[in-house]
Amino acid sequence: MNGTDSSTIALLLICGLLALVVYLLPTIIAFRRKHHYKWVIFGINAVFGLTGIGYLAAFVWAVWPRQTAFFDVVANDPTTNSSEAGQKIYGQMGTNVRAYSEASFVSSQQNATESRMQLPSFCSNCGKHLPSGVRFCPSCGMALQRLPE
Repeated sequence: MNGTDSSTIALLLICGLLALVVYLLPTIIAFRRKHHYKWVIFGINAVFGLTGIGYLAAFVWAVWPRQTAFFDVVANDPTTNSSEAGQKIYGQMGTNVRAYSEASFVSSQQNATESRMQLPSFCSNCGKHLPSGVRFCPSCGMALQRLPE
């Protein structure tokens, strides 16, 4: 074995290791970021990485937020298997539920107040008789204001 053969082998070995690192880059990123789906990303990277599409999917998912599955966003499903993500999602949902409850309570109070008020039977703009239940005068188009009982 002469010097040229050993330098060629060393160069091939370095190129092979570099190619392996580039090929496994999505997996390396996922493990370094402690991604919740790191083993799934590794599987996709290892099995489908050579297709290009599999490599791209694994790479995008590896840099995706750690608590979210790539497919959850595509399917518009915010739930995941991650307990950390679940706490964030359902914690936010609790805030939304409270806000919705408060808004519906205020809305029901407004509706109750409005139902106690009646619509006028004559238009204040043109003086024409109004059919019951209308909110606009059929003659002039004026919006009707409810009158207190």
